[in-house]
Amino acid sequence: TWSATGGTIDAAGIYRAGTSAGTYRVIAKQQGGALADTAAVTLTATPPVLQAVILTPSSASLTTGGTQQFSVSGQWSDGSTAAPSVTYSATGGTISSGGLYTAGNTAGTFRVIAVQQGGTLADTSSVTLTAAPPVLQAVILSPGSASLAAGATQQFTVAGQWSDGSTTAPAVTYSATGGSITAGGLYTAGSTAGTFRIIAKQQGGTLADTA
Repeated sequence: TWSATGGTIDAAGIYRAGTSAGTYRVIAKQQGGALADTAAVTLTATPPVLQAVILTPSSASLTTGGTQQFSVSGQWSDGSTAAPSVTYSATGGTISSGGLYTAGNTAGTFRVIAVQQGGTLADTSSVTLTAAPPVLQAVILSPGSASLAAGATQQFTVAGQWSDGSTTAPAVTYSATGGSITAGGLYTAGSTAGTFRIIAKQQGGTLADTA
């Protein structure tokens, strides 16, 4: 007659291990007698199997040149979510081994992919890149200098120096000494001779130029 701990055993001596690791016994006892023998059975835990790679976030929207941190978790056979070892790849930009994506300079829809190292499981996130607005780098006031008679006028204008190479005029606020200036840049000299200044300052910023 068979008996066992740590699992079950049938009448033919087929032992089926349970789910708990440890050291157990299988016993065969003489039917109708007292003789018996015992075998030791050592059970080790079966390592969990990775069932899915989960990439987070599943989608991201960035401006060109922006960054986004991606991370992974696992779906394992034992219900755990520990992060598996993965290899990242990306289109439309670059991604570090730690999952930091840096967008390129081209707008569009791209992908970040995390592939299980030593396996075939993977997950993909979509990345939408939009063009970053150009940044104003300098205000340029024209003319840079002027010589006027008292009461005369001079039209001043501005151009911009932008990060994309364009020169579109930014919104500025004009101020002047030795006379007055309109919001449109028309300076009217006062009646006192001297050297004075026209200032064009970026609205909502700190960039300025002086004539």
